[in-house]
Amino acid sequence: MLDHKNKKWLLAYTKPGSEVEAQKNLTNQGFMTLLPMISKSSINDSHPSQVKPMFPRYIFISVHLYKEDWNKINSTVGVSNLITFGNKLSFVPREAIQKICSYLDHNDICHLKDIKKEHKKGEKVEINKSIFKNLNARFLTKTSKNRVLVLMSILNQDIKTEIPFNHIEDSISSETFKLIDKK
Repeated sequence: MLDHKNKKWLLAYTKPGSEVEAQKNLTNQGFMTLLPMISKSSINDSHPSQVKPMFPRYIFISVHLYKEDWNKINSTVGVSNLITFGNKLSFVPREAIQKICSYLDHNDICHLKDIKKEHKKGEKVEINKSIFKNLNARFLTKTSKNRVLVLMSILNQDIKTEIPFNHIEDSISSETFKLIDKK
């Protein structure tokens, strides 16, 4: 096995809904991958758990830049492209990977409970249904028993909109994203 100190974590953008296929094909080529998943179940377990990628359309790949042919990643079935800045590869800090892994079980799944809690004004939420699915927003207030007012940023415009309460869920900790953004 290669020395982990000389390995770097890359981030690949996958084709829509092809994260698992990309992981399988990359693993078959000998790459070490990380595809963190989220399992979300209701508090009373009345609905079956949903398992979905923690970062839709993204997969992490550990490579030794000088000993592995990482160029073939872009032509792997299920992968759209490696994330780069200009012509330079973008590396994910090891600390970010460790932070993500701290949330995962041995199957790379993070288990969340869909707890109907009281959101605080300004709290980050993710819209999980409707035309705004996967859009991040800020919780403003509860307008009725089943509806909430959120603030979304669309095309550099802040827009307030009222949506059903069950259309929002907590966003993943911003700490995780801060680690990924660090260079």
